[in-house]
Amino acid sequence: MLVALRVLLATGVAGTIATLIGNDHVYWAVVFAALVVQTGGTRYAQATKALQRVLGTALGLGVFAVVLAADPRSWWLVATVILLQGTVELLVTRNYMLAVAVITPLAMTISVTVTGMSTETVVGDRALDTVIGVGTAVLVLVLSGLGGKEVVLRAHACRVAIALDAVLADLVAGEDDTPDVVRRRQHLYVELLESDTVARRALADAPRQVAPFRDMERVLSDVGYLVLGAAWHQHLWGRRERFVRARERLALTLGRRVTERRPAAELTAELRAVEAALTGA
Repeated sequence: MLVALRVLLATGVAGTIATLIGNDHVYWAVVFAALVVQTGGTRYAQATKALQRVLGTALGLGVFAVVLAADPRSWWLVATVILLQGTVELLVTRNYMLAVAVITPLAMTISVTVTGMSTETVVGDRALDTVIGVGTAVLVLVLSGLGGKEVVLRAHACRVAIALDAVLADLVAGEDDTPDVVRRRQHLYVELLESDTVARRALADAPRQVAPFRDMERVLSDVGYLVLGAAWHQHLWGRRERFVRARERLALTLGRRVTERRPAAELTAELRAVEAALTGA
């Protein structure tokens, strides 16, 4: 939802600005804004991509100057476009800045050839649209999602806890390996895999706010994998009273709203109690 919101805001504002100033390549501003924010990830990663876009465009304008000086025509023009396009494909997954440095002259060569616009207009639009699109994207990155990283981490922890409770319920009931039981175990495993990714992204964007909750996420992960281990090796766990007690302790955490502000130490202590009940400590 945050990525979708950022794309909507960045493209909407960039397109509006480019339209109001009478830009002939409004879609460039829109695309540049979308490219920065549409992949998601941490603010640092997206800001790095924005910087690479600006530097790559500047280098690309220099490459375009070389293409203009060569003045390719006919089959030489076709060969130039093929060479640039092939180079883009080789670079785009390796170094985004260098890829942009080739994409820029490619797009401008095609634009000048097909539309018949003056070189000055195309170059000016490319530079201006880069500033508008990337600048808007960076502004949206800075202003959106500033707060609530702790809530994002806790919300995913809640997803893990709900999946954990479902598997515990199966253990309490002594359910066999039916398709539904196996699916619930797989669901818990997927949520556990995603948990660390969510935590690392939240920590990168808001280290001071999120750091105290990192222990909470790790304890929950430990409990999750313990329960998965118990699910596959129930004969090693003896009586099911442990699963009953663990589920009762987990219910205390699930009974509180995710958006309710709670100290990290309190949440971590609740999960350690679940772990203690499960292991019999």
